[in-house]
Amino acid sequence: MPASVINWSLTRGVIVGPQRVNLLSFPVNVDRSQGLPTQLVSWSPAGARNAMIAWEAKTLCFAPRPAPHLLIIEPFGEAKVFSPAGIVDAPLRHLPNGPLERGPLLDSRFIGEHIYVAGMHRQLYRRHAEADPSVGQWTRCDAGLVLSTPSADVVGICSVDGFSEDEMYAVGWQGEIWFGKPDAWSAVPALTNLKLERVVCAPNGYAYAIGQAGLILKGRGDQWAVIAHELTTDKFWGCAWFADRLWICSRERLYALDAADNLLEVSDGLPESPTFGWLDADASQLWSFGASTLMYAGDDLSWHQVVLESSPAGP
Repeated sequence: MPASVINWSLTRGVIVGPQRVNLLSFPVNVDRSQGLPTQLVSWSPAGARNAMIAWEAKTLCFAPRPAPHLLIIEPFGEAKVFSPAGIVDAPLRHLPNGPLERGPLLDSRFIGEHIYVAGMHRQLYRRHAEADPSVGQWTRCDAGLVLSTPSADVVGICSVDGFSEDEMYAVGWQGEIWFGKPDAWSAVPALTNLKLERVVCAPNGYAYAIGQAGLILKGRGDQWAVIAHELTTDKFWGCAWFADRLWICSRERLYALDAADNLLEVSDGLPESPTFGWLDADASQLWSFGASTLMYAGDDLSWHQVVLESSPAGP
């Protein structure tokens, strides 16, 4: 049956090549109690292709090595790998004391040479892929980070990134920031109890974390500070580094930090009444994935909206 983007809401997305993105979308106005399928949309200037997944995906991650592949993960550990060799299951729900016991998985990131997946109770996993990325093994790497179970504490990692696999950062509930490397983690002294949604390790040598009430933090190691502003108290959901600045978005607005860490709202060149929520960037492009707006900017910072059309199902 053909897949369609009509009556589907877009969520997270990831760049997979020059003017090529993959994104997750979900049906609107449906009974969620019966389960929620995911539509994976692959877009390039040649058009959109669609593949259906029976379960609700939470996060996706593109890994350029050891061979290009895409990993899509369900909150409690179902997972699929999409590669030129085909589509294979790569679940981590079976791991002892894993997401079925500790709670949902929330983020995935390619750091160094591996994909890392993080979630509630500060659980963190790494996938070791073979030359054929459809073959891989999950291992835990959260010693010193993960919360002992059972526990009623509501803590978890919402986002993870790293300058390398020897210097990684994890942020999340209650304003927690952790830094270190697999199985050797340290907590940053708390600056807030507000939830942090996203962390980015930028080429300028700083890590940035954003979250509730317009919060922006900047630092490295255990030295962090709040970037003060009075522009908005909206919750920030996405951020990415592009064109020598940090881009940040709420659900309805786009912002950027200038060289002096002043927060500025961005409106020039945007379509009418855009939606935001998730950002991804590489050296040549910045993409914004909103519930109903997909758009990108290049080096000239002019914005181009992508209008998705329906197309036959297929990876």
